[in-house]
Amino acid sequence: MHARFRLRIAVVAAAASASLALSPVTSPFAATQLPGSTATAEESHDATPAYRVDASLDSSVTGATAKPPYRQLWSRDFGTMAGSPITVGDRVFAVVNAAGPQDPGPDMKLVGLDARTGQDLWPAKELTPLTATAAYGGGLLYTQTEEGLLTAWDPARGTRVWQTQLDRVHSFIWDFPPTWYKGVLYTQGGSTSVTTAIRATDGRILWNTTMRDTGETPVAVDAQGVWVAHDDITYQLLDPADGHELRHYNLPPYFDGGGNPPVLAHGDLWLRGDYPVDPTDQVTAFDEKTGTKIRSFPADSTPAFDAGHAYITYQGVLRALDAKTFATDWTYTSPVGSAAVRLVANGYVYVEDADGLLLALNAADGRTAWSVRIAPAPNPNSAIPGERDWAQFTVPGLGTAHGRLVVPAGGGLVAFGPAGDVKRAAPVRITAPPQPR
Repeated sequence: MHARFRLRIAVVAAAASASLALSPVTSPFAATQLPGSTATAEESHDATPAYRVDASLDSSVTGATAKPPYRQLWSRDFGTMAGSPITVGDRVFAVVNAAGPQDPGPDMKLVGLDARTGQDLWPAKELTPLTATAAYGGGLLYTQTEEGLLTAWDPARGTRVWQTQLDRVHSFIWDFPPTWYKGVLYTQGGSTSVTTAIRATDGRILWNTTMRDTGETPVAVDAQGVWVAHDDITYQLLDPADGHELRHYNLPPYFDGGGNPPVLAHGDLWLRGDYPVDPTDQVTAFDEKTGTKIRSFPADSTPAFDAGHAYITYQGVLRALDAKTFATDWTYTSPVGSAAVRLVANGYVYVEDADGLLLALNAADGRTAWSVRIAPAPNPNSAIPGERDWAQFTVPGLGTAHGRLVVPAGGGLVAFGPAGDVKRAAPVRITAPPQPR
């Protein structure tokens, strides 16, 4: 589904970034604290409000309390697969593919669960027969379909708050969830490629900006602005007020990338590439303030970060790099040559190994504190790809809040909680084959 790289043709090379349907913006929300306008205490601390956790996409959870070892609390089977869980307080939300293994599918639904028991908070919501994703911000839950239908939900009741159709004239594929930041949702659609800002309180479109490049990609946001990158071949920094371009970088003659998230960490913009310009896949860091390219490392997985480390994986070898010197403090090696860091929380690095194990590694020394099998071991003769941030109609990930860890496994979700001195969790019942990464 994702477009791949092609040599830039003259028409595309000449295209410039232009803003469409700009609206004056004085404040993204009214003086009253409407739902969607301001981050709640519950989502700001010890929570996983979105895929890759927050607007920086760095996979790090502020104030996490979950700590291995764990025991299984509950499990739910929803069909073929479950996407990255959103965990806020004692609630869990996820987009799931409810189609059975023999159904043509997909059948994407939004589910809301009590994190303590796994029981439904409200009946599942029908979303789309295509791709769907979810996010959380300002006390509201949001879903976005591949067709660009963006909906806000009351997380407690499962009722619809508002719904907005995004620009289908210039974009027609939205594979990645919107990013919530200070009362505004930012999202990017592929094809001609448009980035959109939407007021989170009522769904009003604030601006649309046509991008220089095509393809679909997640959006990262911080105080510097709105970052839209197509792998490490091009990125644009947009002004959050009106969407105009503040900076642009391009590595000619390639274009039309996308699918690997931009990550903001330690004052740098990190972009991962996996295209045939260089024989090795890599991740490249750019200084956020100047745009200068400052370092790169071989990588086939999106990097993750905490206060002291950058976690970078290549061909199954995870390296914990000192955030100041970038010296390697420790390594972990996958037995099958492929792994991805899904979460960094409370001093532990959660690694999804392509051999079917989920491991919690101590961030200080890389030792395994806990592990559980969440997928069958792969055929030893099969080719195992590197990480993909989009697979099987939604995005992968883990969730944590209030001392719990929520994990997609097979066709559903499994929740884990404190387990005393148990070293290895009981096997998870796997109801569907592992999904491609």
